[in-house]
Amino acid sequence: MDPARRQSGFEALMDRIANRFARVEPRCRAQDFILGLLSDLPAQELPTRSPSGPDTPTRTGCDT
Repeated sequence: MDPARRQSGFEALMDRIANRFARVEPRCRAQDFILGLLSDLPAQELPTRSPSGPDTPTRTGCDT
């Protein structure tokens, strides 16, 4: 596909979903995510998560 055509199609997609984001930062992250999905880079194997157990610290979202 022609790069200019691909860019214009991507911009049209982003214009279409831009109003779903209240702030610019999440919209930029979504744009980067979609560009990553569309890239020609090979997929990476990610390590599996270890199971949580009584000795494994968990993240609760607060520091107290």
